[in-house]
Amino acid sequence: MHLPLGCPKIYHEVATRLQEEPSGQTPAHVYVCADGNRFVSKQEGSRLWLFLPGKTLALQAQQNTEGVVYGNDGITLSGNGGGRAQLRIDGQPKSDCRLDRRQSIWESAKLNGIDFRAVGNEPGWHLEIRNGQSIELVSNYGEDTYRFAAPQPVVDRQSGTSVYHARNAGHELTVTLRLGSCRDSMSGESFETSVELQLDGKLLQGCGRALH
Repeated sequence: MHLPLGCPKIYHEVATRLQEEPSGQTPAHVYVCADGNRFVSKQEGSRLWLFLPGKTLALQAQQNTEGVVYGNDGITLSGNGGGRAQLRIDGQPKSDCRLDRRQSIWESAKLNGIDFRAVGNEPGWHLEIRNGQSIELVSNYGEDTYRFAAPQPVVDRQSGTSVYHARNAGHELTVTLRLGSCRDSMSGESFETSVELQLDGKLLQGCGRALH
């Protein structure tokens, strides 16, 4: 799920810098609050980037009786473990905010420069494409990883398909992206693109979405 969080221009600038630095590979965390609010946080050294609807802030670490708290411009964020966080805006706490692990995976990929991500099942796999740079396929429930240079896709606008033909020293991969509704067979989550992979002749099917 895409989150309309943060000023788009600042979000892009921060994401670009995070991708260029080693800390850019730290995970992002998506929190969903009981009142429907959502926010994203991402660590960068002693700083914590906070992406709120229409606003992006760099929060500085502060020490108090509760431990380490991050704050700036009347906004503070602290965690109490167990996948929960407390966000205060002008001293007023937001209601119970809990980590959404599924959304966090997708937001981390987006902030780390992934342009397209797909997932599939039986066996579990995921695919990440950085346009013009790389394709990474992790399959067999995380046991096997395959990396390829990303070629330019063959695009057929009439059929709504994009096809990548990639090869490395020992493997051959064809990725077919087809625009159209797709539902994950395990989670039931809806996606905008169906995905078909042929890895050394073995067929894998799943769903995905563009992140940029």
